[in-house]
Formats: sequence, C-alpha cells, structure tokens
Amino acid sequence: MSTSTPGLSQAANVALTVSQTRLLLNSLCSKTGFVNIRLSETEYEMAKSIQTEVHNAKIDFNCTALSNGNHPWLQDVVESALEYFKIPMSASGNITLFEIPLGHARHYYKRLSSSVTVNGEDYFG
Repeated sequence: MSTSTPGLSQAANVALTVSQTRLLLNSLCSKTGFVNIRLSETEYEMAKSIQTEVHNAKIDFNCTALSNGNHPWLQDVVESALEYFKIPMSASGNITLFEIPLGHARHYYKRLSSSVTVNGEDYFG
C-alpha cells in the first residue's frame, strides 16, 4: 500500500487476524498476555454451557476448573493451545468467552478489495 492509502482500522486488523487463525498469542512483554482460541460455533455454544455450569457452582472459570475431567474436550483444547505456545498450565489464568461476530465480513471484504489497490491491482484480488 502506498503511504497515501489509509491503513486498516484496528478493528479491521483484529477481525482479519482472528478470522485467519485457530490460535493466537498476544504477549505483553513476554510476561503476561492472552491466548486466543477461535472456536467453531458448536464449540462456542458448548463452552458457554460449561461456563454457565461453572459459574453456577461459584467456581472461577479457569484451567483449574477444567482439570476435574468433567469437560475433557474443552480441557484438551485449552491445554493444547498452552502447550503449543509453551505456556505452563500453572501460568494460566481465567478463561473468558466472547463472540466476535463476523457476519458482515463478506461485505467488508468486498468493500475493502475494491478500495485498496497496489500498483493498480486489487490488494485482495
């Protein structure tokens, strides 16, 4: 992109990055940070159900809560993500579920591809 072409917004950067990955590490000075795990719609609904169950039991929703073996698929997903980034389970904290609606992504990409060009060609073309 030329310097005269405005860059992508932070929201667009996040949407593009997250939409392309299953696992993403956001490290803050290699001491704290976040491991983002993109779940399928079905996995997300199942995880929300587990989160509700854990909160109703007045337990923090974290890796320790998963280690009781009642939710092996979610425990496996979280543990494999931590292992991938070589983060010990003991260093993990709370689990936060949030939805990033990408329903408008198709319209966004169409608008983006027609508005960003490099050397006369569509950037995403």
